[in-house]
Amino acid sequence: MSRISRAVLRFLDRTNASQAIGRSSWRQRRLLILCYHGIALHDEHEWSPSLYMDAELFAHRLQLIAEADCNVLPLGVAIRLLSEGALPPRAVTITFDDGMYDFLAGALPHLERYGYPATVYQTTFYSTFQRPLFEIGLSYVLWRARARPFPAWPEVGLTHPFSLTDEAERDHLLALLVQHARSNGLSAQEEDELLCRTAARLDESYDRLREKRILHLMTPEELVTARDAGIAFELHTHRHRTPLDEGLFRAEVRENREWLSDHLGVTGVHFCYPSGMYHERFLPWLADENVRSATTCVPGLASRGQNTLLLPRFVDTSSVSDEVFVAWLHGAGHLVRRVGGRPVVP
Repeated sequence: MSRISRAVLRFLDRTNASQAIGRSSWRQRRLLILCYHGIALHDEHEWSPSLYMDAELFAHRLQLIAEADCNVLPLGVAIRLLSEGALPPRAVTITFDDGMYDFLAGALPHLERYGYPATVYQTTFYSTFQRPLFEIGLSYVLWRARARPFPAWPEVGLTHPFSLTDEAERDHLLALLVQHARSNGLSAQEEDELLCRTAARLDESYDRLREKRILHLMTPEELVTARDAGIAFELHTHRHRTPLDEGLFRAEVRENREWLSDHLGVTGVHFCYPSGMYHERFLPWLADENVRSATTCVPGLASRGQNTLLLPRFVDTSSVSDEVFVAWLHGAGHLVRRVGGRPVVP
């Protein structure tokens, strides 16, 4: 948020206007869908604060939700009540993308303590192929070794060394390694071998990632444990990708749904766009696949009459202050947004 927007939020909070917005009929007609990704098992929140959150901070967020007297609803119930115009005051639903192991270890215990339901948009390929996710695994390993030089590696097309202390150079190296994997059509097993070899060249322990389950998805057995604890599982594509080709896109949704049905006995009807990437052409394809709702990473409150295949969410990250988070719970965060460099009330 801009400095001006933060000042407006502080003013609204000091004058109790933010709380008044939270009690308004305007807020009651809207749903806040919260988005989370990972809960750090070790230092992942330092590596990528936009993806990972410390478990204590996540627990604190749940406490703020309780203090704001929000009604935390299951996603399916919330979508139905939104369409009926029957939401309770300060309706919130909690969603997690991807279905990482750290959800089970770091998030579920806190959700159970507060009695809050949650939905996991589960991508499924890496649930069976139990390895660290390739691309973010590479990024994490390069970050961990940021104090060391990366030597030339002609075998994979890297003809000169890289300095990992510079974030831009790390990102460039990551892009080259991913490009090498894609252009050579590496299988998932071969990608994992490339990750292992990259870690070895930097004296980083690949085995540590495996043993601690860092950047791993939940196994089928762990997913059953979470399901039996009351967690809902919905669609996020099988391989965490959204091809622009209709046949490939719909195959991703179908494989994802079939996997969830086979392993969890659930029929996914709600969808989340991987990495928040969506396209207008996806909407009729999702409708044809009997998907009832789809969420983006566009910030906002969902309202009745909105296209249910383009629902906004508030992505909560380590860099979001308590002040901003609470403002979104009440609805003030939605109202105070930048348009042309100025906060506006739509």
